[in-house]
Amino acid sequence: AAPGAGPSSGRGSQDRGLRPGGPGEEAHDCRWELCARERTSGRRARGGGNRYTTTDTAAGTPMAIQSGRSAIVDLIKVCCYSWPLCTLALVAGEACLLAVIIKKVAFNDIDYSTYLEQAALVKSGVRDYAKVEGAQGPLVYPAGHVWLYAAVGAWADGSVIFAQRLFAALYVLDQLVVARIYAGALSPRRFPPVLLALLATSKRAHSVFALRLFNDGPNALLCHLAVLLLMRGDDVAACVVYSIAVSIKMSALLYAPAVYLVLAARRGHRGAWLRVGVCALVQVVAGWPFLTTHPVSYLANAFNFGRGFKHAWSVNFKWVPCAPLAPEFATALADCDGIFSSTGFKVSTLAVHLAVLLALADRRWLSRRGGFLAFMRDPTKRGGFSAGAVARLTLGCNFVGVACARSLHFQFRVWYANAVPLLLASTQLPWAANAALLVAIEAAWNPWGVSETSSVASSVLLTGAHLVVLAGLFLGPDAGEPEDRGKKRR
Repeated sequence: AAPGAGPSSGRGSQDRGLRPGGPGEEAHDCRWELCARERTSGRRARGGGNRYTTTDTAAGTPMAIQSGRSAIVDLIKVCCYSWPLCTLALVAGEACLLAVIIKKVAFNDIDYSTYLEQAALVKSGVRDYAKVEGAQGPLVYPAGHVWLYAAVGAWADGSVIFAQRLFAALYVLDQLVVARIYAGALSPRRFPPVLLALLATSKRAHSVFALRLFNDGPNALLCHLAVLLLMRGDDVAACVVYSIAVSIKMSALLYAPAVYLVLAARRGHRGAWLRVGVCALVQVVAGWPFLTTHPVSYLANAFNFGRGFKHAWSVNFKWVPCAPLAPEFATALADCDGIFSSTGFKVSTLAVHLAVLLALADRRWLSRRGGFLAFMRDPTKRGGFSAGAVARLTLGCNFVGVACARSLHFQFRVWYANAVPLLLASTQLPWAANAALLVAIEAAWNPWGVSETSSVASSVLLTGAHLVVLAGLFLGPDAGEPEDRGKKRR
């Protein structure tokens, strides 16, 4: 080392050779500049020691936030437009809600104990329907109803909570089936799957299933399952399930005209009647113990199309005049004397029902097939209906029956509660009108004021809402497009 150059260690010599101003400056100046640039780049990457770092970071932060927000929005959109995810959310949410309802809200025994009493009489050997009665009156439902509540009674073994849990499971299953109907009938663009949440908004439907245990709940489930099977082309299974629904309650017959149209379009009249024969066979099997012992009594009581309804419990026609009867003259099925209970009113509602069905079939359901008469002459000319058309025909046909029914009671809400959003989505009514109709219909199906029954005002509201929905169906697009010819049917 040169004199005065400091320590002569190897490291000292190396440092002097790399720094400007020391020995070897000219030889190593380029190495120094390269190392300096590398160290500066490193500080920039770590965000420190450079005047440009703050500006770059400030510009990048909003972009990162915006990118994150966009990703979240995209994820929400994917979830809202996913049938499987929205169906899962609906089913899980309803299961949790029903668990809370059963735990927090008291059970209200209106007809459940009567159903069990009637089933017990049949199990004890009584086969004459005229002699099967309970606390609320005689047995007025077909044999499937008896076997259903005999099974429920055996399952519950006297526990109301067990029966409520069973009906809650049936309700959740019904929601799942209806969600599959929507997925097969509507596109996500026309009906975003997130709107399946509308199916959970009916207070009355939860009550009918979990707090009242009416037979309307299982009946509605079977009708919806039959519609889903028809949409998938499984005609025989659909007919079996549908006939079981009829054997529980005759209200399922409101679907019958549309079911026949769907079967005839696929199979012709001969094939349709063969499948109607399957339905008849199910009825014979269900009612066999009664048909082989007291057939007249069974048919007269189980399929009584002329029985009366109490005006006090009417939800849709409370505004129709009817003078109350004195208590000593009132019966379990009649409580007034007037237009509501007259034969003329019964005939007029039936006539309006048939006229509306024929008009819808001719102008909307079968317009692409030449109208009703042309379809009946050659039903297979244009092939079967698409899955969406099957849903609109069957649910629309049922809605017409409900709107024209001589009387509706609170438990009848489940007959069509889940179908209204789908039917409104198939019309050309503005979304605001659809929302208002959903609110009006739900409000009309709940008691007004201190009374546990409907009022004249709520009855007028319900009738008006039904008329607007019917007008929307008439003025909407054709509902009967043909299906894919290559689709297999069973």
